[in-house]
Amino acid sequence: MPRIRRNMKRLPLWAKLFIGTSLGTLLVVAASSLLLFWVIHFSVEQDIRKHLTRSTASIRDLVRTTVNTAIHNHLRAVAEKNRDIVAHFHELARQGRMSEEEAKARAAEVLLSQPIGKTGYLFCVDSKVIMRVHPKASMHGADVNQFPLSKIQRELKNGYVEYEWANPGESAPRPKSLYMAYFEPWDWIISASSYREEFLELIRLDDFRESVLAHTIGDTGYSFIMADNGTLIIHPRYEGVNVLTSTDPMGNAFPGGLLKGDSGTIAYDWINPGETKYRKKIAVYDSIPELGWIVASTEYLDEVERPLHLLTYVVTATTVGMVLLLFLMSWRVARVATRPLPSLMQAFEEGAGGKLSLRMDEELGGEFGKLAAYYNHFMDNLEASRDRLAESEEKYRTIFEQAVEGMFQVLPEGIFVSINPAMARIFGYSGPEEMLAEVGNITKSLYVEPTDREKLYRELLDKGKVLGVPIRLRRRDGSIFWGEVSERMVLDHNGRFVLVEGILKDVTAQHDFMDNLARTKAEAEAASQLKSDFLIMISHEMRTPLTSILGFARMIKRQLQSKVVPAIDPADEDTFRTIEKAAGNLAIMETESSRLAKLIDDMLDFAGLEAGEIILCVKPANPGALAEQAVEAVSGSAAAKGLSLELDTPAQLPDVVADRDRIFQVLTHLLGNAVKFTSEGGVTLSAVPREEEMEFIIRDTGAGIPPESRERIFDHFTQLGDPLTDKPRGAGLGLALCRSIIALHRGRIWVESEPGQGSAFHFTLPLSKGGD
Repeated sequence: MPRIRRNMKRLPLWAKLFIGTSLGTLLVVAASSLLLFWVIHFSVEQDIRKHLTRSTASIRDLVRTTVNTAIHNHLRAVAEKNRDIVAHFHELARQGRMSEEEAKARAAEVLLSQPIGKTGYLFCVDSKVIMRVHPKASMHGADVNQFPLSKIQRELKNGYVEYEWANPGESAPRPKSLYMAYFEPWDWIISASSYREEFLELIRLDDFRESVLAHTIGDTGYSFIMADNGTLIIHPRYEGVNVLTSTDPMGNAFPGGLLKGDSGTIAYDWINPGETKYRKKIAVYDSIPELGWIVASTEYLDEVERPLHLLTYVVTATTVGMVLLLFLMSWRVARVATRPLPSLMQAFEEGAGGKLSLRMDEELGGEFGKLAAYYNHFMDNLEASRDRLAESEEKYRTIFEQAVEGMFQVLPEGIFVSINPAMARIFGYSGPEEMLAEVGNITKSLYVEPTDREKLYRELLDKGKVLGVPIRLRRRDGSIFWGEVSERMVLDHNGRFVLVEGILKDVTAQHDFMDNLARTKAEAEAASQLKSDFLIMISHEMRTPLTSILGFARMIKRQLQSKVVPAIDPADEDTFRTIEKAAGNLAIMETESSRLAKLIDDMLDFAGLEAGEIILCVKPANPGALAEQAVEAVSGSAAAKGLSLELDTPAQLPDVVADRDRIFQVLTHLLGNAVKFTSEGGVTLSAVPREEEMEFIIRDTGAGIPPESRERIFDHFTQLGDPLTDKPRGAGLGLALCRSIIALHRGRIWVESEPGQGSAFHFTLPLSKGGD
């Protein structure tokens, strides 16, 4: 088979077309002929089976009709004759010649004395299906409504009925017939019944023998009737013969399959008298169970298939003729269809050789004309592509030669293929030729650490490319510099790794700058840490003496008021003024010490926030309660300046996630600032729920904040105004602390203000989600 395929591939196109169309047509014709033959053969067989089936069914129905008519007429005559007998006795009773009971008894004697067949009998029931006459005395007066036949008798009272019945002791019911004649005066339904099989003596075969034998099928086919014991009741040749014990002329037994089922189809071998060989025969049979008969119709298969033989010759001859004709047509079509191919092949051969200006004749017509047009269009595009490629190559070479970055191609084993002038300059060579001549393996010649080349190569194999990798490299004169390398793998058409292309930048200056920047950053962070440590140390060192000064000032003030002032003579004005002046100085000491203590607390908090040492204790908190507490804490300061302080929050607000103490610190500071910077009017605190956060707003009617200072005021140690004149006292840490605390809560803080129109400080806190 592989050799045949190879030889087929070597054949010219016209031969392939001829063989392909011929074989394809041959297969189609052969398949069509076989299909046609099978369809006709199947149809003929189905027709003969249907014909045999119809013949068998027709005979079966004929026999049943004849038998039913005979049984019906016989039972009707018996029932109606006995109704006349009953009427006779009724008339005797009516005439007074006997009593009605005696008349019924005499009538019952006559009815029961008449057998019907072997086991049939007469019986009477009334319209309520109560047994009035029956061969068994025990049944007299019995209610037989439980039997299906009783319902029919009660409803019809007159007429013919067929039903199934089993006498006591019998294992299965058998077909039975009954005729009813109603005698109204006594309300008797006179019924004559017997099993149908006991009426065979009533059947006259002559009534339907001719009809059965008239059913001929084909030349020798016929129909017959056989008893279930094997005796042929009606047959063209063997009527009266028991075929179960007989053999054909060759000594073969009659096919017993006809006696094994109620109906079906059987095929068997048969030989008629005077014939010398067996022929296949088919028989369709059906049964008449109530008579124990089998009706069959049969015919020889060779008579059925005789037309098929002629059909076989016709189909074979037609197929051969069509194949020969199609061979000639395929030969002609193949030669005509491939005639323009030589000229097309020559044109493609010359075009493949580089003669791009050659064009083909587009007047060939059909697909070859289109192929010629496609070829011409392809060659036009190929010429244009060649020109564009040459131009692109020139541009690429210009870029390659004039690029500032070094460009290179290197084999996977580390040998340069090509480099541009910039690459040579970076490494201190006069040109690419000099560098290619002197540099062997790049790992040994150019890399300060050979392991850097190995790491770069492994990453390239894993990812297919590397971007912006810093590497220490060595120049021609031995000096070391930092280079930034980007490379990619180049694969051939088989997917093999064949080349590395890359770009090199000299980033020594950038690297030195970043080193200096890192050192500067480290020094700044160290200075910042030193500042924080210094603030913490100074704050701690100041807190202890400040606490002592504040405590002694308060104690001296209390003792002056409680012990010294009461002991002074009111007439001694100088002493009294001196004590008052001392008390005033003590009050100033207390106030300034408290302010200084607050400043120290702010400095400690700020230093802790910068150092990351403050840990929040966050949990769900009620924003309304926080706002109310903050307003209460600042209300005294506002009242002292004659300012209004209002709380504007809804009655029900969702909880926020917050450290209550820190947010209270933010609120009191912002409210205190608002009071501090407001001369008249008032301050308002609002809380407004948003989608996923709560927004707090502190509005005042103060002087406002210039636009250029709105962001700066949140920096530490920053305050607005002239530090020597009207600025309120403070270190400028409050807003910086507020911003740090809100940031730790993942919130935002900002200010909206215009000079002369007051200010509004806003900050947000995340809402609680129930499980926070």
